[in-house]
Amino acid sequence: PPAARVPALSVISGDPCHTVGVETSLHRPVIAASWLRSDRAGLRPDAHPDPEIGAIEAAAGDALGRRAAAPHLGGLPWQPAPPGATRIAAAATGYVQHVDAARLDALAGAHGLTLHLAALPGAFVHPGRLLVAVDGAVDDGLRDRITEAFVVGDRRSFDDDPRFGLIVLAEVAQRALSPA
Repeated sequence: PPAARVPALSVISGDPCHTVGVETSLHRPVIAASWLRSDRAGLRPDAHPDPEIGAIEAAAGDALGRRAAAPHLGGLPWQPAPPGATRIAAAATGYVQHVDAARLDALAGAHGLTLHLAALPGAFVHPGRLLVAVDGAVDDGLRDRITEAFVVGDRRSFDDDPRFGLIVLAEVAQRALSPA
């Protein structure tokens, strides 16, 4: 039988400066995702009386479900990079909107690298902010291909950022409870 393939990605479990978050515990996203998908008082999220709130609930639930299914983006739990690892930093300021984990895994496998991701979708990055530390030899072309696996934009996105969906839902609830 063929040997099992071990993913070459090590994904940090949340922001290294903040140890508490959606990614720190697998059971929280599962519970939240099932709450967002449950039939509350006969209403499904996609049938919410306010279509905007229903769309937010559906997007947040989908993102939480995807993160619960792949809490480390298909890789291994985060491990610190060894001393001397090549640090690849963001080139632009903005939010990480997407990390192409399949592309990173393919690059790591093809070049015998181990990648230690430090920025998940939703992280605010700026030039100099670490995206990934690479254990192995990296030339300029490979560095560019690794960097291209990170989509950085000026806004957060619901697609791959489950925390953003929860933040938006909390803000909607807070405004609904406001006395004004």
